[in-house]
Amino acid sequence: MIIKLGFSDAFVLAVHSLALMAGTGVSLKARDIAKTLGASEAHLHKVLALLRKEGILRSSRGPGGGYVLARKPEEITLFEIYASIEGLPGRDPCLLGRENCVGKSCLFSSILGETSERLEEFMRSTSLTQAAGCFAGKSKVPGNRQGEREDATAKPRSPEARKAR
Repeated sequence: MIIKLGFSDAFVLAVHSLALMAGTGVSLKARDIAKTLGASEAHLHKVLALLRKEGILRSSRGPGGGYVLARKPEEITLFEIYASIEGLPGRDPCLLGRENCVGKSCLFSSILGETSERLEEFMRSTSLTQAAGCFAGKSKVPGNRQGEREDATAKPRSPEARKAR
């Protein structure tokens, strides 16, 4: 049995969008990302705007425009993405968000603290390159006019292979 943790839709959308970008290596349009992920384009635009503001993405307008990573995917961690979307995590494990509990002790505090520490350690040590690997061979990005790497995780072609096309 898996008990789902409470990640926001925005964070999950950010990780998936960035993983697609890392896998393609080309500029992608928000509408194409939204279509690939089955997400709301309006919501995606808000998420991408936060990532651009935090320096994770660059964007350009126009027919050849879209979004690209501002840095190498191996330099971007899941924790950086999380902090860009959600802000830095707090240290209070209270499920109700209270400073002082009305009870004598919290039944969940030790497990929540432990789980939080492990999750933060995982996110700080996991790069976007690793996240992109989860898409291996699965996601085709519609509207990828540059065509060099339509599979979201395909390896770049050598200059010789490009000339042979």
